[in-house]
Amino acid sequence: MKLNIYVLITIMVFVSACQKEEIPVKKEYIPDSQLIGFSDFPEEGLLILGKQLKNPYSLEVMKRSKDSLMILGNDSLKYLNVRLTHYYVKFKPKNEDQRRMLKRDTSVIYSEVPLLYEIKKGGTYYKDPTLPDSTPNPLYTSVSVAHSFPPGIDYDIIDEQYFPEEMEDEILSNVIDELVNGALHLTNNFTEPLGISFKRPSKWRPSGRIRAWDDLVGGLVPVYKAKIRTTRYTKQRETYTDLNGYYTISTQYRRKVRYRLIWETNDYDLRVRSIFQARYTGPWKKESWNLDVQSHFGETKGLSAIHRASARYFYRNIEDLTRPTSGGPKYKVAYDHEETEGPLGVNNGHNEPTGVFNSIRIKGKNKNGTQRKVSQILSTTIHEWGHTTHRQIAGVIRYFLVNNVITESWARAIQAFIVPLEYNDLGVFNTGNYKDPTFRSYVDNQAYNKETYVTDPVLKPYSPLFIDLVDNFNQFVDKGYGGCSFGYKDDFKYISNTFRDCFIAEVPTGEEGFIYLDNLYYTPVNCCDCPVPGSFYDGANCKVLDVPDNCIAQLVKKPGLIDKLYITPEMDISADDYTDEISGYSPGFIEKEIIAIVDETNEKNAINRVRSILLDLDKPYGVSRKGIDLYFESFLDRR
Repeated sequence: MKLNIYVLITIMVFVSACQKEEIPVKKEYIPDSQLIGFSDFPEEGLLILGKQLKNPYSLEVMKRSKDSLMILGNDSLKYLNVRLTHYYVKFKPKNEDQRRMLKRDTSVIYSEVPLLYEIKKGGTYYKDPTLPDSTPNPLYTSVSVAHSFPPGIDYDIIDEQYFPEEMEDEILSNVIDELVNGALHLTNNFTEPLGISFKRPSKWRPSGRIRAWDDLVGGLVPVYKAKIRTTRYTKQRETYTDLNGYYTISTQYRRKVRYRLIWETNDYDLRVRSIFQARYTGPWKKESWNLDVQSHFGETKGLSAIHRASARYFYRNIEDLTRPTSGGPKYKVAYDHEETEGPLGVNNGHNEPTGVFNSIRIKGKNKNGTQRKVSQILSTTIHEWGHTTHRQIAGVIRYFLVNNVITESWARAIQAFIVPLEYNDLGVFNTGNYKDPTFRSYVDNQAYNKETYVTDPVLKPYSPLFIDLVDNFNQFVDKGYGGCSFGYKDDFKYISNTFRDCFIAEVPTGEEGFIYLDNLYYTPVNCCDCPVPGSFYDGANCKVLDVPDNCIAQLVKKPGLIDKLYITPEMDISADDYTDEISGYSPGFIEKEIIAIVDETNEKNAINRVRSILLDLDKPYGVSRKGIDLYFESFLDRR
């Protein structure tokens, strides 16, 4: 009868101790000040390392495990060729450029945190205390012996390793388990109790769900595309969460793993303290891990908002807008959780090689020190990505030449278009939808398609210019401005409970209303009858009204209903009136036909360039040259 392997291991330890001295820990040069005990409750801030561990996958340890077990009569191990298969490596990039060069190889999983340590305190970032802030953290990983090391980047091979689970046939799984169990025991990493009755641990796959608090939803929402990493000594595996926030690691384990959430994808990564990879340290356990980023969380809550906004822009529905493309190294987005000075969001361009600057910086607090809401951080992040795509499609030179009323108004419009897409998907519909006739753009609890933002001296560049080209909302008539010298006020668009536009006439049953040369007409009854009071037959059709120069003709056609003729209330540009009877342009159209080509430095010239483009191109239904001219005259008058 064969002895239980766990009894063999107990004997093996004694035999091994008689044969050789204790296996030393391979030093990774972390100061003793960080070598403090272990906690299963991660926190935010600086990650603190605990006790350094011995490497059970060390080639030396694996050989000793095999030799010891074979001495005890386990001949089946002779079928295992214990050999060098992998290196445990510490890469030492000197700057951000070298770090990026390493991370371009997405087949390798790099960790800023040394792998052979317990964790005393989890955190949102790790800082190697031996290096200045300007030098990136070393990157730790295991690579095969066939790995091609990139030239010019320093590295240390910390250990030579043997990974039997990856190198040997499944038929040898029982033998491999015995070998690994022996290695775990030799390195004091075998935590299960020994005994004749102890059973071989069952296999399992790490899995779970990531959710985060959102103030508009008033609860937790799934976090999509969050990178989840599991580590077991020097082995790492990773995957991403799905649209519902769920994830499953493909590799099966028999024992505990360390969970980590890394705020990065192949296109961008989030930073804290400017240069440190943003993360969240999960537990060490043999069961699923679910993380709920609650409303009382600090840095992680802000990071979740930035990640959600970025994942939306890069991977989810944004209609016909352009996604950011790096064209090389990934973007860096820095989160300043405690910073109160300066703008709430800054776009520094794409990739700055020193690591001092980031592509985008987002603030977590207002200037008065109050914490910003999740929806506000998410919205600001969308705004900054809007600048990135603007620069991408227009080119760097044109982007920096053009007046900031174009750059900021477009980024503001991007917020108004994309933020509602995120919340509509979550079942929150009061944030607006630019395709809805009742559209009111939600951005930081403000309706940014209101004309007040044109005159505010601080927010003057952040105008509703491009929102106005898309939405169905005319702030001039919405406020009840303007009178009706012709007709009377009526709510033909059914946008609000107020009477807004001037009703002129109802077209006779069976006839068709239309607008010609900005005037109101309908087809005559029989040959040439014009029964609507005040209308007359002009030899072809019935003309109802010569529309005044300061009004715009309106036609309402609804299936199954009689056509109705309206004009907008009379507007006095000299009295600071502001009208917006333009709608129906798609965000993608604006991006490709306007944003990509406008480069005028002078504000008035830039706005008039937009005007001329719209006048020259095909127009959406209901948009006239007169409507475009009146809008831009009133817009410029308020500047």
